[in-house]
Amino acid sequence: MIQEICQKHTDLSSKEIDILNTVSKNLQLVADLYYSDILLYCRIRGGSGLVVVDEIRPRTAESVYSCSQVGRTVEMDPEGAIPQAFLQGKRIRSRSESLPDGYVADIEATPIKREHEVIAVYARMGKVVHPQRPGRKPLTYSDIAEKLSQMIYQGKLHEIDISSFRTHGDGLIEVDQTGRITFVSPNAVSTYRKLGLQDNLLGMKIDELGLDESVIMEALRGMLPREKEVSERGAVVQKKAIPLFQDDKVIGALAIVRDITDLRQKDRVIKIKEITLQEIHHRIKNNLQAVSSLLRMQARRARNEEAKEVLSKAINRISIIATVHDLLAKGKGEYVDFSHILKQVLEMMKASLGDENKEVSFELRGRGFSIPADDMISLTLVITELVQNATEHAFIGRQEGKVLIDFHDDSQMAWVEVRDDGVGLPPGFGLHSGESLGFQIVRTLVEEELGGYIRIRSDRRGTSVKIYLPTFNESHREKKDKEEKKEINEKAQSSSSGR
Repeated sequence: MIQEICQKHTDLSSKEIDILNTVSKNLQLVADLYYSDILLYCRIRGGSGLVVVDEIRPRTAESVYSCSQVGRTVEMDPEGAIPQAFLQGKRIRSRSESLPDGYVADIEATPIKREHEVIAVYARMGKVVHPQRPGRKPLTYSDIAEKLSQMIYQGKLHEIDISSFRTHGDGLIEVDQTGRITFVSPNAVSTYRKLGLQDNLLGMKIDELGLDESVIMEALRGMLPREKEVSERGAVVQKKAIPLFQDDKVIGALAIVRDITDLRQKDRVIKIKEITLQEIHHRIKNNLQAVSSLLRMQARRARNEEAKEVLSKAINRISIIATVHDLLAKGKGEYVDFSHILKQVLEMMKASLGDENKEVSFELRGRGFSIPADDMISLTLVITELVQNATEHAFIGRQEGKVLIDFHDDSQMAWVEVRDDGVGLPPGFGLHSGESLGFQIVRTLVEEELGGYIRIRSDRRGTSVKIYLPTFNESHREKKDKEEKKEINEKAQSSSSGR
């Protein structure tokens, strides 16, 4: 957004635009600490006025603006605080009556410089509400925000990204240059209590807490911001810290602490679940291979050709299921790449379906998509049954043929098509009239397991079997699940209120 507007309206270089992008991200923390909106202004090409290239709304307070200010232009009024900051290259404070709803606002304009030239000005637009005596927390937050603003003015945060620092939900700690704690937010107090520190932290030295505070100690030495996960006393805490500068001198450090114990516990549960599922898939594959071996022995002993054919098809189906389980055992997550697994299954089928008197080629098309592992086996079986049916029956009296597998998924519907260029289906053939076990398997899996439906088109140019399914799109499914849960809750509430 900043780059697009700057390139359209200003003469700023790509390096200067990069600086504004970094500063804009860092201003989110400043806006949160000030409880104020911040607008980022640049000179319009030719010096005719100013344009808002970005806006940062506080996550800790209501915005003073009801609509976006990005792209709004203003005149270069020399009496205004923002133009003065451009012209003088200094921080300017004033008051204005021009905000929406008649609010009076404190306007603090801070120039952003590159090599002593002002390239932009950001303006803090804060409502003046004259509350009762402000508490220690708002005053301290404003004091910290002022230090960060001064660092931006001095160019200390032009290339340092602190956008991951936030106040909402996180704990905030400030220490002075000696490492003594000068401020601890309530969330930080709660986090350190989980680490076993029940005492009042104010006034304590950070290196006397008996915990891993290396991130803060590095910040006090003026080192670049970094973050670290610390596991201590049964809790997992993420810590980040930046040095606070006044001119070129480190005057303290600002640290953000976040309790991520529950998050890491959930990660461990998910990891254990993945490992368990992989082991289950591995064991199922081994068991299926054992069954397949027994059926092969039985097929070799069978004297009836029809029995051999039935056993051979059963072995192929079991082998395909075993292959899918093997691939699922090697994969990760609840969703798997459909095209990746299908490619490997088709390679396996080429050998088992080979006919020395025919040359049948397979082509896989379509936009790859991921599907739930639970649906993978059913869908793969459907595709392989259709491919096998086409290979056996579509090219009667011919020396060669082609089978195409195409698939697509969007936010509304997924479909998979198996199409051949064979002789077509016999007259009167319908999906429900097909007596073969293969078509019975396809119909059952599609309609009952996958919740879809089948459409068949056939003529002398070949046969197309198209399977329509509910979308596998993960975000769409999550949205649908939320809507269904909301509907269930609303029905439950309406039922309870009617009693």
